[in-house]
Amino acid sequence: MASSTIYSPSLVVVSGPIVTAWKCLENGSKPQALHPCGETPIADIAWNHNAQVIATISKASSAMDSRNNIVLTVADTGNRVDSLQHDLNWGRPPASGTSIAFGGKSRYIAVGDNSGAVCLWDLKKRMRVREFFHDGYPSLQVAVDPSDKFIHSLTSEFLSIFNLKDATLSGNISPQSSHLTFTRCHTSPLEVQKTAIGTNDGSIFVYDTYRQSDSSSPLLTLDRRFSGKITGLSFSAVNSQLLSAASADGSLQFFDIRTGETIQELASLSSPITSLAMHAGGINCAVGTASGDVLVHDLRQIEPLATMPVQHSVTSLQFAPIPKPKRDKTTSMTTPLSNTLGMNLERKQSASTTPSRQTVKTEVISNSLPRQRDTFSSEPSSLMGYSSQQISPAREPQPQSSQMPFQEYRPTSIPRDPSISGASNIRDPSIAGGVPENEDAKKSSDTGTIQLDDVRDIVQDEVENLRDDMEEAMRNLHMDMINQFHQQSQELTTVMSAQAATIERLTEENRRLQEENVALRK
Repeated sequence: MASSTIYSPSLVVVSGPIVTAWKCLENGSKPQALHPCGETPIADIAWNHNAQVIATISKASSAMDSRNNIVLTVADTGNRVDSLQHDLNWGRPPASGTSIAFGGKSRYIAVGDNSGAVCLWDLKKRMRVREFFHDGYPSLQVAVDPSDKFIHSLTSEFLSIFNLKDATLSGNISPQSSHLTFTRCHTSPLEVQKTAIGTNDGSIFVYDTYRQSDSSSPLLTLDRRFSGKITGLSFSAVNSQLLSAASADGSLQFFDIRTGETIQELASLSSPITSLAMHAGGINCAVGTASGDVLVHDLRQIEPLATMPVQHSVTSLQFAPIPKPKRDKTTSMTTPLSNTLGMNLERKQSASTTPSRQTVKTEVISNSLPRQRDTFSSEPSSLMGYSSQQISPAREPQPQSSQMPFQEYRPTSIPRDPSISGASNIRDPSIAGGVPENEDAKKSSDTGTIQLDDVRDIVQDEVENLRDDMEEAMRNLHMDMINQFHQQSQELTTVMSAQAATIERLTEENRRLQEENVALRK
């Protein structure tokens, strides 16, 4: 049976060189400050799919710092799993990273840098398997779409969509006007063909990236809904019609993308919002500000649930994904197979308590972490839990309801003493866009179905792994054949050159003999 464990939202916040891990809705929870990149400022952060490992990319280039700029860290302990240099042996000028993102199964990790390069690393093989370039246009944000078919790379001038399987550029999406520049983007986890893009004038455009071109018209235009540039976008993971957006003007709004109407506005802060994240449960969201404040909201309430100060301006923040439910240990078929794939490490989390607003202080664990060897061992593999699946088709999204009876509210500052009576009392399950009212029915599932799904996933993973090995073997065979042909060609060239020299020598001797013969006749 599926596990009924309730996971408390875990949030990681990047500010300067510090990553703060925070179970933001647990009473008494103390944030933990990590320094995965030492004192080098961090550009971006990403969670792996099982919510155990975080990946950070520092702003240092290989020319500035001899240390690797990609670091994989266990979120709960701060222990380093591995580290990489994104432009290792690239043959290009050194560049600093700007953005990082995991693929759906955490086997692949995408990185963008300020030179306009985008690369995809295979963490299992520890090698760079894809390289894309838009030179002269720094990558502001990279993302692997939920179907694992495309990499999106956002620049100020266009959004590039790269096909992973064919290693080609599928197309670009450019702003509708020359005075517009792109600032942020996000792809819907439920309708993977839809991507929202924010601009410098506070507008938002929703595109169908599966039918993209430079002249494509957006599916939806939210014209100048903010007075500042868009600094954060996030689709709901449970309601395909709900889009949240944050701006440098300090406001946070929610939109119905079917009608373009503003559903709710939760914050209007004096400090610019620099980052936005929405939890996979569809209820909680968090924003970070330039003044170093982190606010966690419940979409059904008008007051923040919790706030936390950090030392520097918030660069990025991300909620941990909800781990897949653990299967009952009494099942005789799936557990051993899962263990062979490194999926047997269960993350320890306590059940969440009633959410309450709290202000907390950061507790530093250590200023430096022990450096481990730069190779994967069995322990990191089980932590990462990555799969060998390369490209998996996305499931068809189910239509969701966007009827969200929010109250219109615009606070002028961060409240210090929230009042329960001032919050919305609406607890309609439609807030989550179709979440079942009976939670017990949602959590329970048929054991046979779970086993069948798990076996199907495992078989698909093994098939993809075998396909990868076959493709690699074919590439190696192809390279061997090319090398052999090249070697044989060189040998034939040497033999032909020797024969040509012999022929020239014999021709010259024949000419001299003819001259001697003519002289003797005279």
